[in-house]
Amino acid sequence: MKKIEIKTPSRLHFGIINIKNPDYALYGCVGCAIEYPNFLIIAKESEKLGLDVKRKDIKYKIQKLITALKMETKAKIKTVSVIPEHVGFGSTTQLILAISYALCFFNNLKFDAYKIAEITGLGKISGIGIGAFLYGGFLIDSGKIKNEVPKIVFRWDFPKEWIFVILIPKNSDKGLKGKEEMKAFKELNPTPKERIEEMLTLLEEIKYGLKNKDIEIFGEALSKFQINVGLNFFQFQKGLFTSKIHEKLIEILKHVGAYGVGQSSWGPAVYGLFLEEEKPKVLKEISKYTNINLIITKANNYGVKIK
Repeated sequence: MKKIEIKTPSRLHFGIINIKNPDYALYGCVGCAIEYPNFLIIAKESEKLGLDVKRKDIKYKIQKLITALKMETKAKIKTVSVIPEHVGFGSTTQLILAISYALCFFNNLKFDAYKIAEITGLGKISGIGIGAFLYGGFLIDSGKIKNEVPKIVFRWDFPKEWIFVILIPKNSDKGLKGKEEMKAFKELNPTPKERIEEMLTLLEEIKYGLKNKDIEIFGEALSKFQINVGLNFFQFQKGLFTSKIHEKLIEILKHVGAYGVGQSSWGPAVYGLFLEEEKPKVLKEISKYTNINLIITKANNYGVKIK
């Protein structure tokens, strides 16, 4: 009996460049794959599908994939570790791609992440989650061109000496998903040309800092980029970030000495960028605050691991 273990990254989503401005590619997203949290699934081939996940949307999408690709061999799948859903880590994309990979393996089919995305409805706005699964690293996608899933147009290894400190308010509301998210996009105003041009300039600074391992240049440009992302969504969020609580967490990260800060996707996760050698200082300072879940992680520079 065949057996496969699959360990995915999760991702931080640094934001979207263009909302509805017809003079530029729609959306255009930036993000980075991270080591933790992650999905670790163990799959064994089976005549019936067995998923130890409760989410009906995941089961529906996987069944849709099985039908579309005429898969005869199914799988019994056990999740050993999980990515929390709807907090800014891209859990849905990682889990669907991991399960899909296992099913393709058992059915001797070539795994095509972009074909699977089209079948299951992944990547309608952002290609960062798919890129994180396939490649890891710091990622920029193409934006939406016609109806295609956005492809990765820039990828770079993230420095091993840099870490992300992620804060999630306890008992916080989940980030938007599905129909709620699409409704929000319909309500948002188009991004002004001047803001898009500024964000594209900041992206070049971000890439320069990354390539030269200059955390100050990278972090400062990323923080400015995230402010512009916040302006893109200000109409819906009623602020640069999801709530006043998140604004406070951002200020805490700045106070502790983060080189760059921001909110991942719709939140509630916010992050700060630090050098790994600063971890003890960060832990000491952050421990003063209660009602915060803390995650410290490095970037993932390789994507999914298959065993």
